Amino acid sequence: MKRCELKKVVKTITESILSECLATSLYGPKHLRQQAGDMLPNLLRMQKDYTSRISHVEPGMEAKAYFKDLKSSLAKELTALADQLGHL
Repeated sequence: MKRCELKKVVKTITESILSECLATSLYGPKHLRQQAGDMLPNLLRMQKDYTSRISHVEPGMEAKAYFKDLKSSLAKELTALADQLGHL
């Protein structure tokens, strides 16, 4: 997968979760609005962080291993956020 394709995937996934959080924070039950609103900065930070990590491979690390690690850590973090959103 090319870097630009990987960036698009990261952006699409995070924006999807972001829209769910935003909808919950605006239209959800009162007790969930604050929790959903608190997730928004984390999602934006995560999107920015992973996009910049895709652009700049760590020196001294093989690119294949770097991107494998990047994808696995992204999947773990997104799964945790999706589970947190599902529990809202």
